[in-house]
Amino acid sequence: MGIRLAPLLLGVFWLLVFANIEVWKEVQASQSLHAHFFAVGQGDAILIRTRQGHAILIDGGRGDTILKKLGGALPFWKRSLDLVVATHADADHIAGLAFVFERYAVARILWTGEGKETGTFERFLSAMERSGAQGVLARERQVMYWGDRGFLEVLAPLDHMAAYEKDANEGSIVLRLETPGGSALFPGDAPKSIEQELVNSGKQLASDVLLAGHHGSKTSSSPLFVETVRPSLAVVSAGFDNPYGHPHQETIETFGRYGIGILRTDLDGDITISFSY
Repeated sequence: MGIRLAPLLLGVFWLLVFANIEVWKEVQASQSLHAHFFAVGQGDAILIRTRQGHAILIDGGRGDTILKKLGGALPFWKRSLDLVVATHADADHIAGLAFVFERYAVARILWTGEGKETGTFERFLSAMERSGAQGVLARERQVMYWGDRGFLEVLAPLDHMAAYEKDANEGSIVLRLETPGGSALFPGDAPKSIEQELVNSGKQLASDVLLAGHHGSKTSSSPLFVETVRPSLAVVSAGFDNPYGHPHQETIETFGRYGIGILRTDLDGDITISFSY
């Protein structure tokens, strides 16, 4: 009897050790807010984990890679997300979210309400509807708080630009994260025209970290916008050797002109930035 029980007891012992390690990792992680910029190829996927354990996902890349990334960044017992943001309907931002809705319980999804006549968007919309998540339309000046003086603010889409018939990127959700330990700006694929509108609006744009708009394309990250944001660090989310040439040299040079450090998912892999406070 004792011999037969030994493997079982040993298995239980190592399970408890593993669980203890995971719990301790969570205790340590709870001292900071973490922003994970996942390497998901040519696309965006950012997970924000607050000190209280909230999980906020901004975009999901193209395929199911996002599931592996979430599994590595979240504790094994967490299978829920408090908020998912779909910045706009391009495949490299929303295709992966369909897989997320099937695997994770999602409380709310923030999106523009605008779509495309593509199979990718139809799959996204169908998966969102099946998930039972509460859909919330993004509106300028929306603010989402959590319990430690941290918040996300919707800077765009802009109320006075309700129609985006020529360029869906103009309708991208632009978010700014503010915490007592630092700030970050997530502009989606917003082009220079929207950057100019944001600068003219007088909104608070200054942030410690800037996600380079449109994967570092020269259509975003205008010198005026970058100078206004004044980040210490720019993160470029792009696929290795992608066919678009992202990030463009013009964008790299703009960041260099202002002495801004650059991290790139195509070269550096997953990037985690922590705000301690």
